[in-house]
Amino acid sequence: IHEISNLSEISILQSAGNTDLASVKLNTDKIPAQKDILSATGSIVDSGDTTLIAGIPGKSIVISAFCLQNESNIPNTMILKDGDTPFWRVRCVSNGDGIVKDYPSDVRLILSLGNSLRLNISELAQVGYSVSYYLVSV
Repeated sequence: IHEISNLSEISILQSAGNTDLASVKLNTDKIPAQKDILSATGSIVDSGDTTLIAGIPGKSIVISAFCLQNESNIPNTMILKDGDTPFWRVRCVSNGDGIVKDYPSDVRLILSLGNSLRLNISELAQVGYSVSYYLVSV
């Protein structure tokens, strides 16, 4: 798909001798360009804001999936932020509580231009995270 993503159409001809048996045109306008998926994963033992993915000037972070998990027995609230703006909140009471979000390919979470993905943890606790993302120029 990546090699043909810049074409407007593809013609496929099937022939027997000098006679065309079929001609098929495939419109490739809906084929998305291939994205290089990056990942960030780790554990945080802290409270307050922590940068998970640093923002890059002139680029937006596009999140395709994320997972947050409480890795301690300390109840806490985790808030994902687009820079300083909260966009996702989850309360985890027990060790192992968490959330997994996998966005479909036609719906992605796009952070503001140049912003970092940050995680706020309400209590001094250990939290594990995994994020799949790619970068776009806007």
